[in-house]
Amino acid sequence: MSSKRKRGKPKEEYAFIEAKVVDYEVRSVASVNPDLHQSRPLFSRSDDPAFEFITTIEIMATCVEPSDRAGDVLQITLYGNDSNGRESTVTLEDYQLRDEYGVPEWKTIRGERYPVYEAPPGLSVLNKQRGERAWNAWLFVTPWFVSDVLVLLGQSKQLFLSVHEKMSDRKRWIQSLSVQTADPGSE
Repeated sequence: MSSKRKRGKPKEEYAFIEAKVVDYEVRSVASVNPDLHQSRPLFSRSDDPAFEFITTIEIMATCVEPSDRAGDVLQITLYGNDSNGRESTVTLEDYQLRDEYGVPEWKTIRGERYPVYEAPPGLSVLNKQRGERAWNAWLFVTPWFVSDVLVLLGQSKQLFLSVHEKMSDRKRWIQSLSVQTADPGSE
């Protein structure tokens, strides 16, 4: 008789990363949409804007917690571009499960109906740089989030990153990212 292991849903693991900001770089660009110069644009839609305004912030930090990552370098790149407005208009309804006919699914709890959602895996994947004690991620965010982060970076206070990470399917997904003046370890 062969013994088969029953495979269930892989266990998800969570980590809360605290890091001190040590440096940052900012770049803001205004340009004509490059698709206007292409004879056969690949990724454009006719309702895309003719002009692009993009701000990128690269934040470098040193991990403090968890203890097994203390001293590791954390590099987070925030890409603020809302030219098409698609990223900031995603709603809960976009993540409601649908049956084979496209009808939204609902569950009933104590006589009340609630929508059934399937959450996205996260904001971005946190990647380990091979052979180094360094991690990086690239996040697409709204321009107003970039503005808020720029205001914080302009302060003379020590800044901290707080990252809520979820390990799922062998990938480390960022569930939330906070740039703040308060030490997350003291909260």
